[in-house]
Amino acid sequence: ATSTEALRETVVALHSAFGRKSEADGTPCTMRGNWARLFAQMDEDRSGRLDYDEFRKAVAALGVEVAVSDLDALWAYVEADGSGEATIKEFQDATYLLMIDGWPVLDKQEKRALVFELNRLVETRHERKAFYDTEGAPTNDSAPEQRFNWFKMFNILDVDSSGRLGFEELESVIRA
Repeated sequence: ATSTEALRETVVALHSAFGRKSEADGTPCTMRGNWARLFAQMDEDRSGRLDYDEFRKAVAALGVEVAVSDLDALWAYVEADGSGEATIKEFQDATYLLMIDGWPVLDKQEKRALVFELNRLVETRHERKAFYDTEGAPTNDSAPEQRFNWFKMFNILDVDSSGRLGFEELESVIRA
C-alpha cells in the first residue's frame, strides 16, 4: 500500500509539472486551476468525469514519471466512491486533502470539515454578492462591514481570479 506521504509526493510532483506548464502557457498556477485546465483537456468523452485511462493520459501529458503503483494508489484515493470515474471536484478535494494531511494540528475529520467549509464560503460569497446586487440591499454607507470586508478579502486572496480559493492561496495566508 502506498503511504499518504508517497501520495502527497506524487501530487507535489504533478503540481510542479503544472507550474512548468502554467509558466509556458502564461496562466496562473494554482492547484484548483491546474486540475480544471488539465481535466478539460483530458476529458475525451466530455462526460464531466475522467476514467482511469484518461487520468493516466493526463499524468503522462504532464511529463511526470510516476510508478504504476503510485498512480494506481492516487487514483484509488481520488476515486474513493468506486464508480470508476472521478469528477473535477473529487480531484481537487483529494489533492487538497493530501496536501493538508501533513498539517499536524488537524485530524482527518477536521481537515475534511475545513475543505468543506472553504468551498461553502466561496459559494456563500457568490450568493452574498448576488444579494448585494439586488434592489433594497444594504449600501456601502449603511453596512460597510457587511457589504465589503469578506468580498474584498476574498478578491485579495483569489490571486488567479477563479472565484474559488485554492490550496496555495489559502496556504499563503495561513503560513504567513
